[in-house]
Amino acid sequence: MSTAAVSPETIESRATPRFPVSIRGVLVEDAAIGEHVDVLNVARLGFLARSRLHRATGVAIRVYLPMLGPCEAHVVWNDKGLLGARFADAIDEEAFEAFLAAHRFG
Repeated sequence: MSTAAVSPETIESRATPRFPVSIRGVLVEDAAIGEHVDVLNVARLGFLARSRLHRATGVAIRVYLPMLGPCEAHVVWNDKGLLGARFADAIDEEAFEAFLAAHRFG
C-alpha cells in the first residue's frame, strides 16, 4: 500500500473511536532514529501524530506517551507530515480512560 493512498481524509471508518488530544510524545523507530512528535488524536488501537520524519508503512515504532509509557505500534500511513499508527496491543481500557481524563480536549 502506498503511504499516499491512505490519509486522514480518506479513512471513513475506524475500529475504535479516536479522541482529540494535544500532547508531546517521543516516537522511536530504533536506537538511532527518534523524535519528539505532537500526538493529535488517540484511540485504544492507534494514534495520529505530526512527524517530521517519513517512515515506511509497516515499520515497527515505539511511542512514549504520558501516563502510558512506551507503546509498541506499526506505521499504517505517513504523508505530508502526519503519521497514523496502530498499536501492537490495544491500550488497557482502564489506563486509557485515565489517560483521556488527563489529556483529552474538545
